Amino acid sequence: MTGTAGDRRARSVNRARGSIWTDGGTWVCLFLAGSALLAWGILSLPFDGVVRGVILFFAIIAAAVACGLGWLETMSNTPLPPLDRTPRTARVREIREWDQPDTIAEVETKRIVVAYDGADGSTHTAWLGDLIHASSITGFTPGSRWQVYAFADPDLADTMVVLTEAHDEVRRSGSLVTGLHGNREFLTLRQPTSGSPFLNDTHRFAS
Repeated sequence: MTGTAGDRRARSVNRARGSIWTDGGTWVCLFLAGSALLAWGILSLPFDGVVRGVILFFAIIAAAVACGLGWLETMSNTPLPPLDRTPRTARVREIREWDQPDTIAEVETKRIVVAYDGADGSTHTAWLGDLIHASSITGFTPGSRWQVYAFADPDLADTMVVLTEAHDEVRRSGSLVTGLHGNREFLTLRQPTSGSPFLNDTHRFAS
């Protein structure tokens, strides 16, 4: 990915997806505050010290799980930044296998890196958000060309792109969202099927 894309992404995310609830730090603060309150309340109970310690231990674990699930739920329901619906020609640069696959679905899922010319006239390198199933991977040879949509925000040009409707016959086995929250990636696997995992969901992108 190009030079200072990480800095540009961080600024853009703050603008386009600036809710405090999508910030992991918010949930860390909630966890710490909740843990402090739990400790104060549980340690005040008229129980043996060992019993209070066990209760506090499991209560803090429950608080951590609740905050983690709350953050993930918020992230999954937050629209992605707006798309620029101008089709752009992307060239496949690299096909990557799943790192240490644990399931057949992961073995059969391929991740693609592409290069394309953005609205600014520069060449950008980005991940393909569509996770391609092995049954359709033969067309994705290095140098092959595909029509994609990029985000409307030029600061996100080096994050990810998605296949346009012109390639609805391609079988996908999931979706990848990356580059919008630092180094975090959000991967979703599904039963292999043709059609976009992004464009078929009208609530996926902000307007």
